Amino acid sequence: MLCLFIIITIMSVITLFVIAFSYAVKFLIGIIIKLIRKNDLDKF
Repeated sequence: MLCLFIIITIMSVITLFVIAFSYAVKFLIGIIIKLIRKNDLDKF
């Protein structure tokens, strides 16, 4: 029973990390795209 609880806890923690990581990646990509667009506008 304890082993099952530990496995569930680890799985939930990993899932939370994956969700947080995906949100962080999306956020960073959004910032990079904004910076690239600003640089392109400055060039023209």
